[in-house]
Amino acid sequence: MWQMYYCWYICGCSPTQHTCTRCVAASYTARRIPLLGSCTCISTLVTTFAAIVVLKSVAALCCSVSCSNIVVQVTFAYAAGPLAWSVVAFRNSLVFHSLDKTTSLFLHWFPACVAWTERWHPDVHVREYNKKSTEAMAEWHDASLLDLVVLPMIPYLVWALLYYVKIFVLSSSRIQQRGYDTLFNYTTANPKSGVSKFVKQFPPKAQPVAYMALHVTLTGATFAVCKVWWNYYHAHTVFLLAILSISAWNGASYYFEVFAHRYVQTVGLPSKPARKKQ
Repeated sequence: MWQMYYCWYICGCSPTQHTCTRCVAASYTARRIPLLGSCTCISTLVTTFAAIVVLKSVAALCCSVSCSNIVVQVTFAYAAGPLAWSVVAFRNSLVFHSLDKTTSLFLHWFPACVAWTERWHPDVHVREYNKKSTEAMAEWHDASLLDLVVLPMIPYLVWALLYYVKIFVLSSSRIQQRGYDTLFNYTTANPKSGVSKFVKQFPPKAQPVAYMALHVTLTGATFAVCKVWWNYYHAHTVFLLAILSISAWNGASYYFEVFAHRYVQTVGLPSKPARKKQ
């Protein structure tokens, strides 16, 4: 039954498909570098995992169970950790008529649903093996911090190093000349945000390093919280619903602001009340 969700995820709403759509849009606007973010890489990893599950179910392919457990736990940490928390960090909104907002939400939230499915309704081969061995059952239910934090951090740190070299060293002048939007520019544009306040207190040349250090620290923290999501079903479920509720709240706030602004323009009122001269 749950294998059907993987099929639906791959064919119907895979974040990779939405990422390709954003790449096409970006090629016309020449404003973004959409393939270098960690969220895109993680969503592609989750889609690959879902495809493997489907292939195993259809073709009855078998692989090493120990490796399978590690892959599941690492994928879980990526999807339920930094990817899910990105909905809150970037204020993703459930706005159906906006391709950009819908794509961003799907890119971050749906892999978290795959993580929930692979944890609480695992692949049939994993379930069968775990029933035969008490050690395997204990290993599955008691994922260690090594599996959920240390192992996911290794490829992430490789990505962080490559991202820093590409964005802030090799392509820095080109990005500034062509006006490309990057995650660094987006998160530091608002002077009131916590990220901007932290990064701006450093000298300009040290700001990229400070930003990446903060990125690594927060990512490690989200990996650590995954220990709770892995061990407790209800906590994990409530977390997913809370993330979706936050995106719906952000979407409702967006609609309210847009329609209120249109109403003000319709009745001919100024968007902001004029200040009285003293």
